[in-house]
Amino acid sequence: MIPFPSIKQFRDVIRNVRNKAHFVGLDAAGEPVYDNRRPVLALRFRGSVKLHGSNAAVVFGPSGIGFQSRERVLTLEDDNFGFHAHMSGHMDELRRIVGLIATQAQVSLSSDTQIVMYGEWCGGTIQKKVALTRLPTMFVVFAVWIDGNWYDVDTLDCLISEPARIRSIADFPQYDMVIDFAQPALAQACWVTSPAPSSCAVRQGWRLARRAWARASYGDV
Repeated sequence: MIPFPSIKQFRDVIRNVRNKAHFVGLDAAGEPVYDNRRPVLALRFRGSVKLHGSNAAVVFGPSGIGFQSRERVLTLEDDNFGFHAHMSGHMDELRRIVGLIATQAQVSLSSDTQIVMYGEWCGGTIQKKVALTRLPTMFVVFAVWIDGNWYDVDTLDCLISEPARIRSIADFPQYDMVIDFAQPALAQACWVTSPAPSSCAVRQGWRLARRAWARASYGDV
């Protein structure tokens, strides 16, 4: 099993960015030396819509294609809201997508290659009292891992399948923000005061993604 790592809090990001900016080197004892007078840069971040579902993954490796949740390997008998049952019915689609991922990421598929698509299995009845219940179940990929390296899903346009109901998080609205880590509280204040969207961004993205898949499969219709 290759579990998805935990997502750190914003305070952890602030500490890590500042430590990297202030790092000078190692002393004679091998301990890090920091200079707090060194400037801290502003960095651009891209945020995506939070989908309320269940963490899941498709794993391609030496033993074939498998499925997992955040904490365990899935089987038909020990499933995760039907993720294994659904995806195991679309193995040809998964192999097609894995091949395209390898091509676009410029990696060679071998008997030892491991590729993992991490995402949110959401929609339908997976989570109650959220807008996604009005949409069919779907697997929205938000991260791709290949042999220990992470790949930006924004650079992979192959993470889509209508039969398997696979989408990329890049199909939905994203939000760019420049964070000045010398004054990170300004970014937090912006998050609090940002207006809420007037309609469901995921529902709009779902429609656009379906149209894109139809064009890719059948041409303009």
